[in-house]
Amino acid sequence: SRRTLALDNIEVALDGGQILVVLGPNGSGKSVLLETIAGFHRPDTGRILIRGIDVTRLPPERRRVAFVVQNFGLFPHLTVEQNVRLALGPHANEKRSGVLSPLAGDAAALLSYFGVSHLAARTPGRLSPGEKQRVALARALAANPDLFLFDEPFSALDSQTREQLRDDLLSLLRRICLPAIFVTHDHTDALTLADRVLVLRNGKTVQ
Repeated sequence: SRRTLALDNIEVALDGGQILVVLGPNGSGKSVLLETIAGFHRPDTGRILIRGIDVTRLPPERRRVAFVVQNFGLFPHLTVEQNVRLALGPHANEKRSGVLSPLAGDAAALLSYFGVSHLAARTPGRLSPGEKQRVALARALAANPDLFLFDEPFSALDSQTREQLRDDLLSLLRRICLPAIFVTHDHTDALTLADRVLVLRNGKTVQ
């Protein structure tokens, strides 16, 4: 049977550099919201605008969105460096609205920033969960996106690694001044990262 996905009358607007944290119980629509913004689901009504451009009907690869997921999404047959370099596309060095990441287009600089330069020749199967997440963040930034989406990116990490990566991520997002939407169950993540919080229940905005 065809799966039905439902989000009802959700309105969100982010300025450059703002971080929105989405909270809610399982099944509330948090991941569906991210997947819809990324282009994996097409809404029946409403619009999705990124940098003022209507991307509602565009496929995911044309939306300039970086999506970091729980299971890291790294290609197991590629090395760390190859995973990051694969994300360096034609827009990696493009300057938009006066903002260009100092790391954009430079795989070596990205690996260094996230402290994984020494792992460049390893494949993901030889990395710890924390190392995999650092590589995933480096790869996300490599494409010089307009928007970051994070779906429970720290859920598989121990508390110490989680805290360190959360601080690294916040520092990175403040540095490059790009908007981000972050889904989590963890209230500490929310309090640490969020400029604004959206609470969902049954696909609807509660607060």
